[in-house]
Amino acid sequence: MTQQATSTGTFIWNELATRDLAAAKTFYTQLFGWGCEETPLPGDMPGEYALFKLGEVDIGGAYGMAGEMFEGVPPNWAAYVSVEDVDATMAKAKAAGGTPTWPAMDIPGIGRMGGFMDPTGAAIAIFKMGDKPERPDLLSAHGSFCWNELATNDTAKAAAFYAEVFGWVADHKGDDSPMPYTEWKVGDKSVGGMLQIDPNWGPVPPHWAVYVSVEDCDATVARALELGAEIKAPAMDIPEVGRFAALADPTGAVFSVITLTAKHFEQ
Repeated sequence: MTQQATSTGTFIWNELATRDLAAAKTFYTQLFGWGCEETPLPGDMPGEYALFKLGEVDIGGAYGMAGEMFEGVPPNWAAYVSVEDVDATMAKAKAAGGTPTWPAMDIPGIGRMGGFMDPTGAAIAIFKMGDKPERPDLLSAHGSFCWNELATNDTAKAAAFYAEVFGWVADHKGDDSPMPYTEWKVGDKSVGGMLQIDPNWGPVPPHWAVYVSVEDCDATVARALELGAEIKAPAMDIPEVGRFAALADPTGAVFSVITLTAKHFEQ
């Protein structure tokens, strides 16, 4: 798994929607050592936006869910893909069977964004950055977002959709294994992954999962539990990739942590 900073078709941002912003800020800053800056939400939107920082680098954000538009929506981490033209990509997604979740809109001084749900039911967002400088690739840094992964009930339908919308190439691996895996590629770079939802997981809806790189998976899980998190998938090894676990933060949003192996970084 490798991930570039802001190249077209790669993941550029991760953003938390939560019903308890104060609790979320406390949890993540204590767990990962992130800095946090608050800024008013754009336009007439009430509340503030929490900008998470790794050192001096802006790596993600969070906002409070309020209003009818969030009724029935659970707290969640969203993944944003960098695109050249938000409006054209929204139109392409709709033509390919996607459903808009919010219209294209400008974020003054930042860029333009939009969101849609793929035909399998997983929500994803897109973003065209303005004149801000490119973020460095922080893949190996503790506390950095390092991977985004689609869990879906129909990998074939998802592969066709994302190929049409983003031009991603689906690189299927381990088709004869108990759990085949797909890596999304832009050129020769892997930018994300996909796997089939296992019925044994319980009532899990299609979704994009976010991964945070950590120095010690087990120690991070232990600290997360002290801070009020819940284990969704216990720590386990992925051969030649690393050790990961899935957690729900105290506000209910699910995320994963992973300690990547040295061999992985040599690839």
